[in-house]
Amino acid sequence: TATATATATPSSSSPNPEARTTSDGTTTTTATTSSFDADSTDGGGLTVDRRQPDEDAVRVPVVAAEEPRRNQDGQDEAEAEAEVQAEAEAAAVLEAEAEAETDAEAEAVAILAAGELIESLTFAHPQSILQQTLQQLLGMIQKQSIQTQKQSVRMDELETATNDALVEDRNHSRRMKEEEEEARKEKEMKEKMAVEEEEKKHKALIDRLDELEGRMMVTERNDDDDEEEEETESPATGDENQRTNGEEKKEPETSDEIEIGEPGSLSVDQLRKIVNKDGSFYPQVEGCDNPYRDGYITEPPKKPRASYLFFQGIYRQVYQKKHPDKSLGEIMTLMGEAWRGLGEDGQAPFTQLAREEMAQYENEKALLEKAEKASEVWQPLRRCEMVLNRISEDGFAGIFQEPVDLEEFPDYEEFVEHPMDLSAVRAKLKETAWARKYQAPENFARDMRKIWNNCKIYNQHGSAIWHVADYLSKQFERLYHSWVLEFRTKYLRWADPRARPWEQSCRKCEGEHGTPDEKMVSCDHCGAHYCMTCLRRPLPEIPPVWHCPD
Repeated sequence: TATATATATPSSSSPNPEARTTSDGTTTTTATTSSFDADSTDGGGLTVDRRQPDEDAVRVPVVAAEEPRRNQDGQDEAEAEAEVQAEAEAAAVLEAEAEAETDAEAEAVAILAAGELIESLTFAHPQSILQQTLQQLLGMIQKQSIQTQKQSVRMDELETATNDALVEDRNHSRRMKEEEEEARKEKEMKEKMAVEEEEKKHKALIDRLDELEGRMMVTERNDDDDEEEEETESPATGDENQRTNGEEKKEPETSDEIEIGEPGSLSVDQLRKIVNKDGSFYPQVEGCDNPYRDGYITEPPKKPRASYLFFQGIYRQVYQKKHPDKSLGEIMTLMGEAWRGLGEDGQAPFTQLAREEMAQYENEKALLEKAEKASEVWQPLRRCEMVLNRISEDGFAGIFQEPVDLEEFPDYEEFVEHPMDLSAVRAKLKETAWARKYQAPENFARDMRKIWNNCKIYNQHGSAIWHVADYLSKQFERLYHSWVLEFRTKYLRWADPRARPWEQSCRKCEGEHGTPDEKMVSCDHCGAHYCMTCLRRPLPEIPPVWHCPD
């Protein structure tokens, strides 16, 4: 009889056993095993762990029976060993099948338990599922809200960009209108200047023709008188006329009385008097440093004359009288020969006159270039001087003409940091050095306001001198705005009467009508005077408040 002993792990054995015989004669059967455990999760779920086959084999030692007695043929020993082997294998198979059935039953029980646990949790805690659903819905709502906010921000940005574009478009349109208005005004001013220039040229041409006609008449009359005197006077009488009281005749003072002798006999001063007897080649206007800017001269400066033209203009009449029978071409030929015969020394006075006229021409060109600038037309500092003159003429301005006497008011500098007075302002207006003179009308206004403010700071509020400073301050602001700032964009030349509102004559006729003072009306803003009959709509009587058309 063979006895079989099986050794197994806690897991079930595999149905594939293996039998081995050890060195001590013991037969060992090894079976591959597999196991699974069931663990419950926190939520009641079931996790099935199917493990891999265990390397530890199920060893079933088989104790062999005592060897039977062997017969002579050996048949009894072989049969006994076969029977023992067959019984061991049958026992292992039965045991493996039993273990497999046990494992299957345990797995089914675990699955059923997990299902019951899930079902019990679902029915026992329905609120947890509802809360999860609500949380999901809240999350979706929050996402939708965030998207809505982003869209709102984008819409606000788009609206802001649209508004900025509209504002920029309006500003561009306004700038375009301003530029068009400036271009229109400039065009009108140029057209007006062109018309004035044409009128001036026409008038100058008529005057020139009248002058030439008058000269021709005077020349003919003088020629007739000379011929009569030559017939009636004797040579002795002519010699006596050259002397007065035994003395030779002195050089005449006026250019008309200068005797023109042979070429080369006159000095530079005498030539200059003869050339300028009819007036300067470049006209000058009294009290004006730039007649082109002020509008007194609308034509460009004439080009300078050459030295030979001076010689020709002085000696043409002389040669015509000396050679009355010759033609103009022959006379010009004689004058050319006389000019070449003078040489450099004889031509030097005429050359000097030509150089002086060239220098004056360059100066006139510079004045004309300045006159074409809008800032030069405005002349703000010149207008500021007129404001200062009007303020200084006021009877209350006497105490502000000179600096404050520190001996009489020793504590003045303790209250006033920057003293200022009308004489200091006038000195800056007259200053020619660039660093010390006023660069803009705003600097002038700053110093003028400083005079009134210093007085108000030092003196008690409401005192008599405080009221004087307040009155002069208001007068200054009115004149500064109406005489200076408002002419920035009017583009009126100084020659235009409307550009000088401080003058007492009518700004339309400049006193040509001789209107009495009783028929004059004054603007309450700028102080300009007008004849009541010169206005576009004449006034029957002086109104209590009136402003000029400009």
